[in-house]
Amino acid sequence: MIDLPRSTFYYRATTKTFKLSDVGLVSFIEDIQDELPCYGYRRVTHELRRRGHLVNHKRVARMMRAAGLGAHD
Repeated sequence: MIDLPRSTFYYRATTKTFKLSDVGLVSFIEDIQDELPCYGYRRVTHELRRRGHLVNHKRVARMMRAAGLGAHD
């Protein structure tokens, strides 16, 4: 018999995540902003999560600022 807790044996990760590069993230953000041009970082973050990409809102805001994406005056 294996000396392993039952909870560890039956554990399943709730989300399948992978490291998304900065270039890939900016690409996804650009795609979303092409479809929905008035979206800010909060809505873009929500849309990314809806599409299955687990990403932090602070990272989205930073990438949008660096790429010059966001609200247009």
